[in-house]
Order: sequence, then structure tokens, then C-alpha cells
Amino acid sequence: LKDPSATWTSDAQRDAVLATASRCNDVVAILPTGGGKTMVPLISALLHPHSVSIFVLPFVSLVHDYERRLDSYGIGYTVFTS
Repeated sequence: LKDPSATWTSDAQRDAVLATASRCNDVVAILPTGGGKTMVPLISALLHPHSVSIFVLPFVSLVHDYERRLDSYGIGYTVFTS
């Protein structure tokens, strides 16, 4: 995220990040495994720190991965489970 030499994982990742950067209200990113889905909401949260992002994660392991990443970038979050 903070690497000036970073490149996009895919064109779809670039398009989704640019959509969130331009403040599109609703962005749905459907990408394959390894396509860069994780970075889309993280970049959005960094660009718009006073906005709310909602992540729907189907696996506890994925929740833990996001928690680790959010913590590493200093992004606050709340986890709701059912």
C-alpha cells in the first residue's frame, strides 16, 4: 500500500480501486483467487478514513487475515459475527 513501485494485481483490481477512490457509493469486485480483492477495501479505507466500509467475509480465517491487515495499517474496525 505504501510502496511507490507497487503494481496492480489485475485490471479488475485497478478498476475497483479507482471506483472507490472516486467515491462511488456501491462497488462490487468479483475477482478470482489472487486477483487483488483484499486490497480494494483497504485502500478505500485509507483514502476515506471517515467513511464506513462493510466487509462480508465467509470464513473465520479470512476475518483474522483482515484483522491482521487492518491492524498493520492502523485502520479501526468492528467485527460482528452470527
